[in-house]
Amino acid sequence: MPNPYIILGEYRDLITWVAIAASLASGLWVNYHGREIKERVGQSGILALEFTMNRKNANEVITNLAKPTPDPKTEQKQDDRDLRPLAAANIWWDFLFIVAYVASTAFVCGYAAADNRGWWGAVLLALAWLQLAAGTLDVVENGCMLRMLDSTSVSTNLLPSVTTLCATLKFLIVFGGAGAGVPSAAVKLVGSCYK
Repeated sequence: MPNPYIILGEYRDLITWVAIAASLASGLWVNYHGREIKERVGQSGILALEFTMNRKNANEVITNLAKPTPDPKTEQKQDDRDLRPLAAANIWWDFLFIVAYVASTAFVCGYAAADNRGWWGAVLLALAWLQLAAGTLDVVENGCMLRMLDSTSVSTNLLPSVTTLCATLKFLIVFGGAGAGVPSAAVKLVGSCYK
């Protein structure tokens, strides 16, 4: 199986660092752009919609985004704007983040796997290529969330269930790749400085 990091050719180090920077920048932007959503639905923000699992929970999040339930404990006037368009825009921005995090995680895992012929190198290489699956799952998840936000209520459990399944698998793959790739790449990078 070819290594995605090696495939990049002569400028692979530069491309990898650009992908990492783009991943960080786009992730920060999506987080910043969704700050009002977090204020409305809690610190999980758009994740609240990703992990609804069923139509009842999905409708609760969508209703809260459309018009929040008043909090009798606070005397502050709540923002009553419909935040569904903002949530949809945040999801559209997430497509940029998908490209960036898939590339950066795959390249970091590929870098760590390069010159590693043992079983760990094979694991890292598999995780590098699995990032494409994570990106695909994220695209499907985003499509389901956009569809849910486009309606006033979710009538079946299909979209919330698919969204939750895709999000769960995506996070397992991405965190697996980052959790294995980043420390392995850091050890390799530090080791190369002392050669």
